[in-house]
Amino acid sequence: MKVKDVYQYRGKMQDIAKYFGATEQEAEDIAQEAFLKLYKIQQKEGNLNRLEYNNKINMVYLFNMVRNITISVHRKRIETQELTAHDISISDDFDKRERLAEVKEILSTMPPFYRMLYEAYYNDDISLRKLSKETNVSLTTLYYAIKYIKKYVSERLA
Repeated sequence: MKVKDVYQYRGKMQDIAKYFGATEQEAEDIAQEAFLKLYKIQQKEGNLNRLEYNNKINMVYLFNMVRNITISVHRKRIETQELTAHDISISDDFDKRERLAEVKEILSTMPPFYRMLYEAYYNDDISLRKLSKETNVSLTTLYYAIKYIKKYVSERLA
């Protein structure tokens, strides 16, 4: 059996690739890559006899080949997406650092109590209830102070 005889299975190979989540274009590329692998086997051995079963191509072998190629394509796609996401996170980190510097500058103009409150609530994640116990200030007063700080900072950032 020759590779050209296997060409009749192209549609099945594409269907298998689509089943595993490949797009139409990727399915065509995967089928093409599978044909290239079969061609290399033919060049190495002279024919595809070891892939035959009852004078037909062994579909299990084709299925596994297409599945493995599809998995490889998905891994490459995920790596590419992770790189893109990493690039975005780097720019986000830069923006966050820049924004943080602006917030610190704004907080430096506020009274020390408000700065301490902002640092404790937003940076150290201390609850209002705990802050209320530590500072002996009522919970309602702290709530409105945090609300004021948030409004003050957001107005200066805008």
